[in-house]
Amino acid sequence: MRPRDVSEILRHFDQLPDWAVVPQKVTALLIGESARSLRRKKLIPAFPINGSLKGNRVGDIRKLLRESGAGEPNL
Repeated sequence: MRPRDVSEILRHFDQLPDWAVVPQKVTALLIGESARSLRRKKLIPAFPINGSLKGNRVGDIRKLLRESGAGEPNL
């Protein structure tokens, strides 16, 4: 995944539907964890995107952010 792809996803995160799946790298940036910690802790369900790339649903990320008190990211 190119850095430009990550920045585009972050820029438009507020407009993504809850069912959209974003790479775990993006999830890690939003919740302030490393991608490895995210995989190890299994805070939210992971879904295959392709091959070895896994992601998380935007709705699950938003719920986790609300529950942790972080709120919606202001991007």
